[in-house]
Amino acid sequence: MAMGGQRRKKGGRVTPRRGLGGPSGVARLSAGERMGLEDIFARCLRSARNDLSDDMEPLGVEVWASQMVSIWEGMSLVDMDPVAMFAGGLITYAGARRKPEGLMVLRALGAVAPEPYGSNARRAADRLAEAGVAEPEWGPLLGEAIPTSAWLMFDSVDDDGVSVMVGFDGPV
Repeated sequence: MAMGGQRRKKGGRVTPRRGLGGPSGVARLSAGERMGLEDIFARCLRSARNDLSDDMEPLGVEVWASQMVSIWEGMSLVDMDPVAMFAGGLITYAGARRKPEGLMVLRALGAVAPEPYGSNARRAADRLAEAGVAEPEWGPLLGEAIPTSAWLMFDSVDDDGVSVMVGFDGPV
């Protein structure tokens, strides 16, 4: 029994401890939590080999990265910023691997991720390319399309939502 008549709880922490000196919104992780995140990042790079083929259109690559960022932005983590945890972590992980799939992920995130992650991904991608990692064919074309028109579409009878349509000029 602990002081005050309270029993001590068994087991470890459920919530990671907030780290000092780490990126804002990122907690200090246990070894097991770090291993789990690295497994997620490794799976992401492996899937990029199949999902982001060289013959893919730049728009498809941007959609792939946008979907990942959307998932992270929609998450809720205790005492942590999920975008900092996942985008920041994946950028660091991919940049350290010096593999084509790492460069693919970094180029894709560099085109659509919010700041500071977009610029961090672009810098890490540039370092990999300078080190001789093969650049995907679509790499230089990402982020080059220019929006030229936009319009709203809706159903005035059923009123079940509004879609925003955007037209682009440039590589697709």
